[in-house]
Amino acid sequence: MQLNAETLRETRKKHGLTQAQAAKILHVAERTLSDWERKIAAAPEGLVELFLIKTGEIKTSEISANVD
Repeated sequence: MQLNAETLRETRKKHGLTQAQAAKILHVAERTLSDWERKIAAAPEGLVELFLIKTGEIKTSEISANVD
């Protein structure tokens, strides 16, 4: 699963969340989330991953640490 704007938007819609609700989950402005989904700004991978965890799409045990 890629951690990008498409994944964020698809997950939000799958769970029936508005942009306002998803933004609140991530503690960002609704405009920021909108910009990510419209690819005006890049969505930070860490926040996409956090959203997937909070919506139950992935479990913390499935996350691989990319630490050198």
